[in-house]
Amino acid sequence: DTVIALDTVTGGNGGGVSANSTTATGNAGNGGTATSTSSATATGSSSGINVTDTAIGGSGGSVVATGGTATGSGGNGAAASSTASGSTTDGSTVSLPYGLNGASTGYPPQVAAIATGGAGGQGNGVSFGAGSGGAAIALASGTSSSGGAMNVVATAVGGAAGTVANGATGNNGGAATATANASSGLGIAMATATATGGLPTTASSNQGTANAGSDADGYAAFAQSSATGLSGSSMATASNSTGDGGFVDSITTISKAPTVSGDTSLTYSGVTVLQAAPNYTTYDTKQAAGYGAGSPTNVGNIISGAPLVQQYFNGPSWQNTFGIVDLGVGSLSATSSVAQTFETNVAFTINTAAIGGGLSEFGFIAGTGTSSGGFENIVLKITVGVSTQTYEFDSIADAEAFFNDTEFSLGDYPSEEALPIDFDMSLTSTGGGDEFDGELIFGAIPEPGAWAMLVAGAFLLPFAGRRPRRLR
Repeated sequence: DTVIALDTVTGGNGGGVSANSTTATGNAGNGGTATSTSSATATGSSSGINVTDTAIGGSGGSVVATGGTATGSGGNGAAASSTASGSTTDGSTVSLPYGLNGASTGYPPQVAAIATGGAGGQGNGVSFGAGSGGAAIALASGTSSSGGAMNVVATAVGGAAGTVANGATGNNGGAATATANASSGLGIAMATATATGGLPTTASSNQGTANAGSDADGYAAFAQSSATGLSGSSMATASNSTGDGGFVDSITTISKAPTVSGDTSLTYSGVTVLQAAPNYTTYDTKQAAGYGAGSPTNVGNIISGAPLVQQYFNGPSWQNTFGIVDLGVGSLSATSSVAQTFETNVAFTINTAAIGGGLSEFGFIAGTGTSSGGFENIVLKITVGVSTQTYEFDSIADAEAFFNDTEFSLGDYPSEEALPIDFDMSLTSTGGGDEFDGELIFGAIPEPGAWAMLVAGAFLLPFAGRRPRRLR
């Protein structure tokens, strides 16, 4: 059975001013606010939920002349706030890899919040103005406590500013904020947040700001955020807190990016354990994307094009492969006078005590990117415990050389039950289409012995000529 909660609230429209054959002067009324909340709880092994909450702000009234003369300011569009929540004990599952190319692909949302700000009314006449667009806030959250899938979607669209006539002044679009949170401890969690600032009247006024945040926590978790506005940001967080029962205790991926000048900022984060890792080029259209695959099942396929890396992650060494990491960063398509930074972080917690420590091993499988005149740098940070190595790339070509079939060690891992190992990549650019995506693998060699001699000499040779500038 499915528990259903559907609700729509629409604010009233503001009164207008009109003139058919006479002269009318006055300001139109503002639209009415809309606030809506929906929730559902389902219990039982086969009980699902369907929660959809919609709020639509009222439009501002307009000042319109159809035959006479009408002057006045348009009414402001009203704010809209939608909150949807749900929880279920349904154990129904969905199969991978539907989420590898983006959150919620191929699976309908169980909890959705939709908010649309009211549109501003038309202003008419010199010294008068159009109404501003209403703000929109959408908050959606869902929890599955029995290992079933949970898909949550939040969508917010700011109201458009009103139109103008006879010399009236334009106005700004409404702000938009979307937040989606999904949790399924032993199942698959998907969260998608989309925020779009309301459009302005004219180029001299401003589109609304946009902020989108998504957070998914599950055995497999996928989060995607999109923000389009004058300013704001998108941020996607995916986490696995249960681990794989072996080396991997937990994984968290956070991707964040700003948006400016009406451009769209798209961020994505994904985590899995004991599943196939995706190809790193999956994320080359996003401003920031990170993916952490703990104890991946397709190591051989992923490293098949990197013969040097294969020497260290092949055969018996596979059993000590902790994870495969995909890192992607890319600037906005529009250019900006101020440099922007786009960043993704993949953080593992590894039980190195399970193998008694061992020699650290990092293999960079492949990397590719494009550059424009706005590129400033890429910074890669690798942290093991409390020690951080920082590499700065002054060109896309340097980053590609570093990532394409190279490997190195950062010495012995300490033997700890919860050793943090983080990978952080950022790109700074003034825009225009800079982009880089790379993939790496990491693990441990439990018995250094003869391997230590190799690490001390031979394997460094092919890497030495490609090493970027390292910051201390």
